[in-house]
Amino acid sequence: MNLLKLFFVVFCSFLLLSCKKDETTVSIKKSDKKESITSLNLKKTIIEKNFKEIDAKLNTYKKKEMSVPDEMDITAYYDQNHLVKLTFTSDYGHDTESGSFYLKNNKLFLLKSEYYSEQSISGPYTISQKMLYFDENVVIESLGKEQTFKTISAINM
Repeated sequence: MNLLKLFFVVFCSFLLLSCKKDETTVSIKKSDKKESITSLNLKKTIIEKNFKEIDAKLNTYKKKEMSVPDEMDITAYYDQNHLVKLTFTSDYGHDTESGSFYLKNNKLFLLKSEYYSEQSISGPYTISQKMLYFDENVVIESLGKEQTFKTISAINM
């Protein structure tokens, strides 16, 4: 399942899980404007601070879980009826995909995804990770890495 298709499925699921009707609209665009490195780094620092704060408080948030049989498990975390994090995990055969959407004031600010694949039961094993940083629903940074390992014991990400 590609990232945009998965994004659509997860956000449709979010709408089903919502505690109340919010006016949450997410449109993904790639930024056309050139920003200074300082401005971009400041925005990324704020985003990283925000997602670490959310993760640190996960056990204090209201949690709703939903499972789509043979497709994916979805967990939504709410702070006073405002969605702050949405996670998904999807297993299919030798592949697993998972991700987290982080929101503040009903705006997506970070998407983290990880894709794990094994060629066969004895390897090789591949892990791909991607992070998309958003500012005002515009992607300001896209980071990714992929590693392949011969044995499962060699995985250390």
